[in-house]
Amino acid sequence: YKIKLPATNNGTTPTLNDNKIYVSGGFGSKQVLSFHAVTGELNWGINLDDDGPSSCVIEDGVVVFNTESCTIFACDVNTGKHLWSWWLGDPLMSTPTVANGIVYSSYPCNTNYTYNVDGEYLDQQNISSNNVKVTSQNTGNYSHAIIAMELKTGKILWQKRIEGDILSAPIEEEGKLHVVTFAGVYYICLLYTSPSPRDRTRSRLPSSA
Repeated sequence: YKIKLPATNNGTTPTLNDNKIYVSGGFGSKQVLSFHAVTGELNWGINLDDDGPSSCVIEDGVVVFNTESCTIFACDVNTGKHLWSWWLGDPLMSTPTVANGIVYSSYPCNTNYTYNVDGEYLDQQNISSNNVKVTSQNTGNYSHAIIAMELKTGKILWQKRIEGDILSAPIEEEGKLHVVTFAGVYYICLLYTSPSPRDRTRSRLPSSA
């Protein structure tokens, strides 16, 4: 069979899970679609309020994906029902990672905003208040952040500033999160729910010859 996706420009790599295919409608679309892997029959399709869905990641009945224009979504894998979402920042250029019930993604953090541990959107001038606990500080040359969220609820567990956007989806292995940025910095973070994870390794990659 052959399936014509809604957008006419670049598409993303499909995800195969439990004999079903999950795919974005294309970079310029606002759709995510699920098809039967053998017959190509449509299982469900959803319309989003942001365009450019990434490839999908699936764990424990939840499908997670970013959109280029700012938002991470979690939906029911069988029906496409919206479970939770966060507007993070523009653009989101990589696919999120899911491991052991936690979603990891990166997003751009300019000097005008941040989130606290409850996911509240804060003005920069207010984040130093004594009654507000903030896990992601706008300091130094850290233009982006890694964010960790509960898979089922979307609850924000922690955030960590990094130098530049990430090259591809983070990799989780044995309690460590591996991230490489466009700025040429390789992070290996030890994962904890609280407080924010600390760097185990932070090495700048050598320039190419």
